[in-house]
Parts: sequence; structure tokens; C-alpha cells
Amino acid sequence: MINMAVVLNQVNAPRNVFFFAMPEHSWDELIPSDLPLVHAHAVYLTMGLSISLFGVFSLIIKDKLYMSECIVATIVGIAIGPYALKLFNPFETFGESFPATFLELSRVVVGIQCMLAGISNPGNYVWVERKSLLFALGPLMCFMWVVSSLGVKAIFGFDWNLSFLIGACVTPTDPVLANSIVHGSFAEKYIPQNVRLLLSAESAANDGLGLAFVFIPLYLSRFPIAEGIGWWFVKVVLYQVVMSCILGATIGTIALYLLKQSSQRKWIDKESILGFSIALALTVMGSLALLGSDDILACYIAGLALSWDKWFNDEVAESKIQEVIDTLLNFSYFLFFGTAFPWSSLGSGSIPSYQYALFGLWVLFLRRLPFVMLTRSLLPSLKDMRQAFFYGWFGPMGASAIYYVFLLTHALQVPVEPLLPIVFFVVLTSVIVHGASVTFLNYGFLEPERKKMLRRQSSMDREQTLEHFNSLDPLPLQNTLTYVDERPRVVQCSN
Repeated sequence: MINMAVVLNQVNAPRNVFFFAMPEHSWDELIPSDLPLVHAHAVYLTMGLSISLFGVFSLIIKDKLYMSECIVATIVGIAIGPYALKLFNPFETFGESFPATFLELSRVVVGIQCMLAGISNPGNYVWVERKSLLFALGPLMCFMWVVSSLGVKAIFGFDWNLSFLIGACVTPTDPVLANSIVHGSFAEKYIPQNVRLLLSAESAANDGLGLAFVFIPLYLSRFPIAEGIGWWFVKVVLYQVVMSCILGATIGTIALYLLKQSSQRKWIDKESILGFSIALALTVMGSLALLGSDDILACYIAGLALSWDKWFNDEVAESKIQEVIDTLLNFSYFLFFGTAFPWSSLGSGSIPSYQYALFGLWVLFLRRLPFVMLTRSLLPSLKDMRQAFFYGWFGPMGASAIYYVFLLTHALQVPVEPLLPIVFFVVLTSVIVHGASVTFLNYGFLEPERKKMLRRQSSMDREQTLEHFNSLDPLPLQNTLTYVDERPRVVQCSN
């Protein structure tokens, strides 16, 4: 039983006892000294200040320097990280939970971006452009995997299983970096819509399909060939890929039905509709991750189902919530990536630094661009060689590659070295090169496209103007103004 006398004595105790017990002129009761709290507050400060400063100069950075928020965030992260200014050290902050933290952060960022990419595809876009998408997710993705793996084998000399494992990590096109290129005022101004939509759809879909390429060398290294292929087909193709598509479509369809019914009955407000896609992405990720299925692919399929009849798109058309979410997610994630970049592994490992550089160039120039240029006729969404070059060049590697690295090293117990430093270096190369190359491609490739778009738009405007005036009723002849000697007069006309 509680002794009420003791409780009352504690309540009635002099209030200044606490202050007399503390050292004179001490601030310990206000300033936290617990290291986890200090690290957390340092994260808030660095991220908030960096995003705020980027917002102040965002128009200059994006529209004048043609730099995305990803490259700026990475540079800032490297500057404030443990190898430069030492303002934030993620390894000390998270300790042994750093791999799990980075894995789940990558999962959330990629899953939300895949959901938003599915919603941004207008209506039945996937069905209309199925030929281009099937080619991009089939032959093109296989080519990227094989070429990347051959590069690992030729440059680093690893065994075939490890080479194909590293190649699988850098195969998917990253939706985070792709969305930073294909969305926003710069993309709408310079990049044709057909290229933007195809790049966005491919980057979201092949992220989930990347699991199939990651698990092939993993199963072949742990089981005999026939047994490994059998388990790969059952566990990966059927259970993860096929089931995630079914569950994603089901969840997205049910969510759309509930939203429509709630909207018709006036049960939901506008703000809840705008934030519904993020909540749905978290729901899909949590449920399928618990089932051990492909939650990334399911997010994209659920986004497609949610926007299939364009009802949801019309509801959120006037808002800029996707651009806001893109900026916050992209900047925060790549700021964290910059602080966590393993510089020590690049300089002190058994792999010479020049081999990292060679592999980065191999992936940038051979992984995707030659195949797209040679097979442009099999991509009907692309109208000419200029669009094919842009689409083939901008196949960035980012958060999805990091997600697969930590999935292998943390969840599947694959050795960290040399997998992690190689993939991190490729991601850094992609962020910088793809982010900076927009400036050089602006006048050579994007500016002609913009002029063509403007001419097409002006032609459409003239046609719409003519149709508008032709549709008007003729003016009455009586009291019509005419001009003689540049002076108006009224002419009486008789029938």
C-alpha cells in the first residue's frame, strides 16, 4: 500500500532543496548532457538549417545553376560529416544500429517515392505505354545487370557471384534521383512529358523488380544450381514479385473505393486526401515487409491503382504536396548519405582508388546509354534520337542501390567489404555527374526540345484562338464600326 504520509512529506518539502543541491551557476538542468540527446539535437539543427538555406536560394540553384537538391544535399552532408567539419557523425549517433537505420530510412524514402511515381502516371499510362515499359523492365534491365556485372569482373577481378551481386545493386534506376530530374518547374520547362513519364514509371517499377536480380547470385552461391533456381522462382518470382503486385493492386483499389465513398458522404476533408498517399505508402510497406514480400514494388502498384481512373489525381491536382515531399525527402536522405560516405574504406582498403573511378565511368557510359541508342525503335514512347539520348543517359543510381546494399549486408548477412564501398562510390558518382550534367545538356539537348515545345504550344494556341473566334456568333450588321481614314464612323446598313 502507498504510504500517504511519505507522499505528503515529499509534496510539502521546501521547493528550494533542489536548487541548493545543485552547484552554483550550473546550467545542467537546462542543457542536456546525455550523448543520444545531444546527437539528436545536432541532427535537427544540421538538417533544418541546411534545408532552410537551400530553400532561400532554391530558385537560383535550380533555375540558374541547374542543380538538383540531391547534389547540393550530398555536398553539404560531406562537408558537415565526420571526415570534414565533424559537425555530425552518424556512426557515433546510431552506433550498432546504423545499418538497420540506413536500411529502413532507404526503405521509407524509396517506398514513398514509388507511391508518388505511381500516382503521377496519368490514368492507364502503364497500359497505353506497355510496349516501352516491358522493354525497359525486361531486355534493358537485363542488359544493365549484365554490363555492370562484367565491369565488376573486369576491373576488380572478383568471382562471378560477387560480381553479379554488385551488378544487381546498381541495376535499378533510382526513383528518388529520377523524380528530382523529371518533376518541378525545370523539368516542365525543358524535358518533354513523354520522356518524364517513361523515366518515372521505369524507375519506380524496376526498383521492386531489382530483388529478382539480387537474389539470383545469392541463391546460386548457397545452393546447387537447380535447387537455387527453384527456390529463386518460388520465393522471389512468385512470393515476392507476383504476390506483391496482387496485394498492391488490391490495397490500392480498396483505398480508392474508400476514398470515393468517404468523399461522396462528406466524411473526409481536403487535407486528409492530400496526405492519404503517404499514409497508404507506409501501410503497404509495413504490411508487406511483415509478410516478407516486395514492399517497394507493391507501393508502385498501389499508386497505379489509386490513380487508375484519375479521380485521385483530380483531387490533388491543385496542390504542390508532391514537390514539397520530394524536396524534403531528397534533401534529408542525401544529406544523411553525404555524412555516412565511407571515405576511409576507399583510401585504406585493398582496392586501389583508380579502380573505383574506372568502374564509375564504366557504369555511367556503358550500363545503359549504348543499348538505348541502338534499340530506340523498340521504345515507341521516345520520338527521336535526342530523347533517346536523354533517356539513356539519365538512369541514375541512388537510394535504391543503398537499400539493396544494406538489405544484403544487414538482413542477409553478406560481408560488407567490398560490396558497400563500391556501391556507395557509384551512387556518389551518379549523384554528382547526373546532377551536374543537366547544365551541359541544357543548351545541347534540352534547349532545342524547349523551343520545339514552345513552337508546338504557340501553334496550339493559334488554333484554339481561331476555333474560338469561328465559334462566335456573327456580329449584327447594324451599328457596326468601320474605319475610313483611320477615323471610326457608324454606317447604317439596310437589309
